[in-house]
Amino acid sequence: MSYPRNADNLPKAKDVVALCKSHNVRRIRLHDPRHDVLQALKNTGIKVILGVGNDDIMRLATDARFAGTWVRRNVLWFTPYINFRCIAVGDENILANTALNQYVLPAMIGLN
Repeated sequence: MSYPRNADNLPKAKDVVALCKSHNVRRIRLHDPRHDVLQALKNTGIKVILGVGNDDIMRLATDARFAGTWVRRNVLWFTPYINFRCIAVGDENILANTALNQYVLPAMIGLN
């Protein structure tokens, strides 16, 4: 299941996670690291693909300090409670954004 968060009148994260659990959803992709959603996913057993928002790609690729903070804040703090499958860099529109294309691979390697 994909869980984008760029719309109005979305249900609360805890309600979405409860719905996922009631329908036996075992995997979810978050398009960016929203802490309310990550909190709701704690200890659920749902496997998570965590997306990097397009706004963060260039800084992740060029600023090691920012990358380290991003990983600590959005992954490591939640690792004991959430099973992260992987981190996805960029969304489905990344190919259309030629200004960001050059930063995708360096961002993925720097998240190493």
